[in-house]
Amino acid sequence: PGRRGSEVGYHVRLERAVSRETKITYCTIGIFLRMLVNPPESYGEEEATGEAAVPLADVSHVVIDEVHERDLTTDFALTILRPVLARNRCLSVVLMSATASATLFQEYFTQHGIAPKVFSIAGRTFPVETKWLGDCETLVAEKMQGWSYGENEEDPRPDGAITVSPRATAKIDNHFIAKLILKLAHQRWDETTAGEEPPQKGAILVFLPGKMEIDALSRELHRDPLLRHRSRCTVLPLHSQLAPSDQWRAFQPAPPGVLKIVLATNVAETSVTIPDVSAVLDAGRVKEMRFRPSGNL
Repeated sequence: PGRRGSEVGYHVRLERAVSRETKITYCTIGIFLRMLVNPPESYGEEEATGEAAVPLADVSHVVIDEVHERDLTTDFALTILRPVLARNRCLSVVLMSATASATLFQEYFTQHGIAPKVFSIAGRTFPVETKWLGDCETLVAEKMQGWSYGENEEDPRPDGAITVSPRATAKIDNHFIAKLILKLAHQRWDETTAGEEPPQKGAILVFLPGKMEIDALSRELHRDPLLRHRSRCTVLPLHSQLAPSDQWRAFQPAPPGVLKIVLATNVAETSVTIPDVSAVLDAGRVKEMRFRPSGNL
């Protein structure tokens, strides 16, 4: 992608592979926002023309996926995109989402004299077995620390008090998560040793808030002699600070007989897909840079 003669390219924060022959460019929403605000900087000074002063003058179609996430960058992009559509009638915008309310976005653009069309495509679901924290504690035969209150304890926060939840301040119980991963790994290894096909033979994906938590859990996993043995298991981080070559390792299938464990931020929740994942563990934490006073969130 992005090489001379290739019609497909990509543009992310630290890497750009786009040539004059590129017809389709995959980019992050942050890069797209830069294209709207500063076209010459986004396309390169040598490629900028007089038309580039108008945002997206040389773009025919814009496709925004997972628009239901509604993060700050996406909202800014949609805010700038609406007047651009009013000026550039040759531009087509496709907003895609599996869960968003189509009426909400339809009304947003209709207010500016734009008549959007709504297309519904039938989807499909796959059988997913959900295990809650209590099920995991039963499997591990141990209580998770720093998440739930005791059976006879109540929420220590007084009614109406604006305080931080103990669940938000308590550290993630890496020891518990490591034991749960080891239990799942043994289920796969035991079935394979017995000559039977394991019920779940894919990778294990663990969602964590950030790089620091990923590094901490990785160190905890490597304390176990089985999980750190490369012939039995491979532990791979996945976050935005990794080099593209290191990120790509998480998408490669593990060798036969080796269990792949991917420790990722929520970038792997909607932005990318790891095809061989059969079990997902969610630490239940996320880093958020916004505060909503009305809901104290």
